[in-house]
Amino acid sequence: MLNLGLRETFRRRRGPLAFLAVVGPGLIAGVAGNDAGGITTYATLGSQTGLRFLWILPLTALLLALVQESVARLGVVTGQGLSDLIRERFGVRWALFAMIVLLLANLANTVANVAGAASALAIFNVPILLTAPLSALAVWVLVVYGSYRSVERIFLSLTAVFLAY
Repeated sequence: MLNLGLRETFRRRRGPLAFLAVVGPGLIAGVAGNDAGGITTYATLGSQTGLRFLWILPLTALLLALVQESVARLGVVTGQGLSDLIRERFGVRWALFAMIVLLLANLANTVANVAGAASALAIFNVPILLTAPLSALAVWVLVVYGSYRSVERIFLSLTAVFLAY
C-alpha cells in the first residue's frame, strides 16, 4: 500500500519536489542525530581524539540507515507499533520495560536539546533561565498545535541548515 502512494507521488509530480516528498521524512530522521547532545558529543570526541575514529562515522551511518529501514518495514508490514510487537512476542512486562526505557531516553534527549538551545542563545547574552523555558514551550506548542505537514516543513528547512554547517 505504501509503495502505491510513492508511485502516485512520482506520477503526479516530477523533479525535486517529488523527490523531497518521498525522501523528506527519511532525511529528517537521518538528520535527527544532529541535535545539541549529538553535536556536543561529536565536538568533544573530535577535540580529544582527532581523526582517529573518523572511520566509525560511515559504519554507524550505515547501521543507522539499516535499523531505520528495518523498523519502518516492520511497522508498515504489521501495521503495529514497537510496544505492540514487543507485547505480542515477549509479554506485557517486557513491553512496559521497553517503553519506560524509551521514555527515559527521550526525556534525557529532550532535556539536552532544551539545554543546547538555551546555551546557544546564551552566546548572545540572553539569560539561560529565560531561554530554556521558552525553547521548551516553543517545542511543546509545535508538537501539540502544529500539523504533521507544518512540522515536517519546519524540520525539512532545519535539515538544510544542518547540511550547511
